Amino acid sequence: MIRRINKFIILLLIVAMCLYIVVLNSGPLTVYLTPSMSISSHVGIILVGTFFLGATIIGLLGVTLGIRAYWRERRIQRQLRQSEAFFKDFIDARNSSSIENSHDAQEKWHKIIRREKNSPAATIARIELAKVLVAANNSNQALKILDEARSIDPDNIEVLSYTAKLQESLGNKTASIDNLALLMYQGQTKYVAKKLLSLSEDLGRIEDALEYNKQLQRLGDKNKEASASEKRLRYKLLLQQNKEDTNTLQKELLSLIGQFGDFAEPLMKLGELSETEGRIDEAAQYFIRAARASGQPVLWHNVAKFWLRHNNPERAVAAARAASNESKEHAKIPRNIDLARLYLTLNMPEDALKVVEETLALLGKENSSWGEFNFLLSALKGLCLMRLDRQSEAESIWKQLGRYDESWHISLLQD
Repeated sequence: MIRRINKFIILLLIVAMCLYIVVLNSGPLTVYLTPSMSISSHVGIILVGTFFLGATIIGLLGVTLGIRAYWRERRIQRQLRQSEAFFKDFIDARNSSSIENSHDAQEKWHKIIRREKNSPAATIARIELAKVLVAANNSNQALKILDEARSIDPDNIEVLSYTAKLQESLGNKTASIDNLALLMYQGQTKYVAKKLLSLSEDLGRIEDALEYNKQLQRLGDKNKEASASEKRLRYKLLLQQNKEDTNTLQKELLSLIGQFGDFAEPLMKLGELSETEGRIDEAAQYFIRAARASGQPVLWHNVAKFWLRHNNPERAVAAARAASNESKEHAKIPRNIDLARLYLTLNMPEDALKVVEETLALLGKENSSWGEFNFLLSALKGLCLMRLDRQSEAESIWKQLGRYDESWHISLLQD
């Protein structure tokens, strides 16, 4: 009741104020709306009318903005509820995935996809669903899910990256390259360029691999690895381009060595070509240069085998010794085994026994757990003792090893 009275009093005051303005401003006034249209009335009436018209417009504007704010708030609330529902289902689905409950996890991810449809949240759900399918050994279905995600969001980096990894794991290296190439268009990164280089090289696309190596260098990867990759790829490209023309290949390989200096692959190839054409001393020089350039003692072992093929045991022994001498301690053991085998092949059991005993002492010094080397060295020691007619000592070793037959002895001399 009091509220009604208050409202009635306010209304009377407004009416009184309007009448006061009208009476006080009783003179005539003409307002032109257009050149041909005008309104004539008392000044007070026009003032009051203008006030109410403005109040009405402001009121309508306020109502409009209020309605818009109301619907915006409802939309935000709806999105918030959807977001909360997504994260709840997302956590539930990941929990199922973590305990390898594949069926339950798939259902939950499918539920999220159906609700979210083509939104970014649905893309995330499709990626996670694909991972669940891969874990369940259903990679083909996972690829279909990823294709759906890519059709909806073709520039999604995670979709492209995971698809590339999955295709590579399935052996589809060409498809993996296609996805990685799309990633390169979005922004060149060293990781993508390295993967493209590796896969292109595996597929024999050497020119593409060289281009990716250049991109790596442009991205700032100018270390020894990039330089080594360029040398290796240039060498492989020469092999591809000159399969049938050995003369041109030799010239190109020499030019490559002149550009990059000595490195093992082209030198080994030149050695093979020279050996095939009967230029034995020249071939030996190439093999020796390759061994020195690589720093790999195993290539000295190849030099030793080369000299054995050409009936030069003295040089074979020298190469095998070089392999042993240039090896660091952890790599010295297999090279010493090669040297001992060579001595036995050349019927030099005393030298072989000396090398075997030194190597066994080295194994003991390093406290090595390389059981295979211990076993092999012990067997070689037994064979040396047999060759030296120290039968009782050899038999003691055979008993410890639990093996004794002629075919096995022959196999000990083979690499």
